[in-house]
Amino acid sequence: MFKRNLAMTMLLLLPLLQACSGSKKEEPVTLKFVFQSEDAFERSYGTEFVDEHPNIKLEIIPYDLFTDSPEKLTDIVRNQKPDVIAIDSLATYRKLSSEDKLMSLDTLIAKDTYDIDAFIPAVIDELRSAGGGSINGLTPYLSTQALYYNKKLFDRYGIPYPKDNMTMEQFLKLAERFPVDGTDEERVYGYFNYGQELLTTYFGGLIEPLARAANLSIIDPATDQVQIETEAWMQVFERGIKSFRSDAFRIEGGIENNLFAQGRAAMQIYNLSFLDHLTEYQAAHPNDSAVDWDFVTVPHNPDGPNLAQWKLTTIYSIGADSSQREAAWELVKYLNSEKIQRSAAAGTLVTRQALNVEREGRSVESLLNVQSTQVRNPWETLSKSYLMKFRQFANAAVLKVLNDNVPLKEALATLQNEAQAEWMKSKLDANKTASNEQAAAP
Repeated sequence: MFKRNLAMTMLLLLPLLQACSGSKKEEPVTLKFVFQSEDAFERSYGTEFVDEHPNIKLEIIPYDLFTDSPEKLTDIVRNQKPDVIAIDSLATYRKLSSEDKLMSLDTLIAKDTYDIDAFIPAVIDELRSAGGGSINGLTPYLSTQALYYNKKLFDRYGIPYPKDNMTMEQFLKLAERFPVDGTDEERVYGYFNYGQELLTTYFGGLIEPLARAANLSIIDPATDQVQIETEAWMQVFERGIKSFRSDAFRIEGGIENNLFAQGRAAMQIYNLSFLDHLTEYQAAHPNDSAVDWDFVTVPHNPDGPNLAQWKLTTIYSIGADSSQREAAWELVKYLNSEKIQRSAAAGTLVTRQALNVEREGRSVESLLNVQSTQVRNPWETLSKSYLMKFRQFANAAVLKVLNDNVPLKEALATLQNEAQAEWMKSKLDANKTASNEQAAAP
């Protein structure tokens, strides 16, 4: 009797048990993910995410963060309606947010009790501000620069060390205190750097950092025209050219002959990956004395806020039209996870504050304890191709003044005309590209 009742009970419970079992089974999901390429994702993350989420398949929509235009990404979002988007800059994130193309993450963050307080407050504030009041994406890494200095050289010549929060003028005068005698093969320099961009050694190596510190804009937002023939731009070019003529500065086009690593330059501005180069140089030249170095924050503009030289890198967002929001949120969380950031923290700054470790005994706290440039950065909205052209024109203008004694006012007038013509061309090309891609869309 007991066995028969038990059997009857099990028969009655079977549908319920099957229903419960079925509810736990996760349905297969395909996420359309805008990323560099499938190979690039596998090189960066392997198969860990799909192994941990076997029901989720990633369909990569290729977008080259380095060469493709922001307009192309906007068209992809508009026409292909991806679930997760790797966004190349804060400017593009701001634009997509203003067009309601990104989903607010605030509800998902609250629902999961996601520890948003683990992130650097300034990063979250910036994402919220650019998102129009909501957090529409998260970013795992920061790109940053620092002013490296050689303690031995400062001690040798009795010059005080650089300090955090120096102005650009204080930095330039400090570099100009170093002696300029001796041959090119033996002498020391107050400042050394690479030309930051191809073929733009003089402009990219010094004058561009001066312009960015002063927060100068190439394009007047009121008129949408190039604005180079201004007093502010004139002063930046004048100061940079004065520094070049002092012979205390040396700017070269390549990384092969680094005078700072050789102990022959007092200062250099570069990102944190420069520490790897110093280590590699010392390993390749064991008989050379190791540079006794330290770093401080990059010099800034005294007339504006103390703006950091860090900026947000790739921002991961969920498309507003996604029908797979829960699965998309799992991918965004993974890409910004503590595990992913911890693996990268030794070589770059990360957005989870507690994971930013010392660099060979030097604290990085001062590099984070300032505002970011991006909310006010007028260069972020310019395409990479236009900026490269502008840098080449600007570098040629500097060389005309230095080598051909062309008056600076005349050189800037030529730069104004060249940059304006290129600006109009870039706008026309962007419009054509957008029209063609829209016409080709299904």
